Amino acid sequence: MSRVTSYLYIRIATVSGLAVAASTVAAQRPEAAVAPVQVISGPSPAASDVARLSAILARADTLAAGNRVRDAARLYWSVVAEQRKAAEYPANALRRIALMYFVVDEEYIAADVFMELAQSAAEFGDATTRLRSLFDAALMYQHLGRTDRVAECVHQIWPLLKSPSIPSSIRADFMARMIDR
Repeated sequence: MSRVTSYLYIRIATVSGLAVAASTVAAQRPEAAVAPVQVISGPSPAASDVARLSAILARADTLAAGNRVRDAARLYWSVVAEQRKAAEYPANALRRIALMYFVVDEEYIAADVFMELAQSAAEFGDATTRLRSLFDAALMYQHLGRTDRVAECVHQIWPLLKSPSIPSSIRADFMARMIDR
């Protein structure tokens, strides 16, 4: 079965006085190797565990590409659960889940998963992923008309845009996307 390259286009949204410009996220890229499971803190997992979880992610990617969302989600969530149990950072699996749901027009679920990724990123001290996840969630909630959830995201985004832990080029990029009206 061949994989199809999918690109997500998150639409321009206006959020309570803020203009949020479009961002593009690659959902699946067949020419790229499957990214290994990311570990940020704690003892390093055994190479066999990393390889096994990466293989599960690859299988889930194949199922998602074949539009078998339920089966893919089950595998992705199994990786998330296993990584959480081992106190590892499930960033790759959570991002893939969110993107998969966005591709199948389940934006509410995708936005909620981005929020979960933002929370996990905060727990592991990954401010850049937290910023990106909150931004993606805000765009999706805006599209869904959930201004309350957009405001929640924006409230968390503004301090991140002043954080020295986020590279200045990334801060500038997101600042350019969020313009005070």
